[in-house]
Amino acid sequence: MSASSAPLPRTLAGFRQWRRTRPFWGGVFAVLAGLELISIPFAPLALSIHQGMPGVASWLAGALLITGGVLAWVHPVQRHFYGIIAMLAALASFPTSNLGGFLLGLLLGVVGAGMIFAWAPGRDGAVDGGAERARDEIAPGLVS
Repeated sequence: MSASSAPLPRTLAGFRQWRRTRPFWGGVFAVLAGLELISIPFAPLALSIHQGMPGVASWLAGALLITGGVLAWVHPVQRHFYGIIAMLAALASFPTSNLGGFLLGLLLGVVGAGMIFAWAPGRDGAVDGGAERARDEIAPGLVS
């Protein structure tokens, strides 16, 4: 193995550890839903059902979904708040932005927001059959 390829496994292991300590997949779905909703105003006019003020609702719902997903990655302690905001934005996209981005953005947003809200930090394995309580990976000095 060459010296230049050695940092790659270490980088992947670091990313894997980072990903496991936050609602990663919920954030991915929420960001994808937001990007899909933002792209709706750029669709050909024949596909658009309702534009409103040139796609403001699509931009707003999409921006809230992207923000909620990214903030859930950056600050996972507040994941419940970000999950609720993302869920409200996804549900509000149904009547305001072309049936929730032709239902794709709505479904991605609802799934992503639900995953963000439901995510719980990983637990270390218990040493003596479950008698010892596991530590929270998010806040390493607090015992849960």
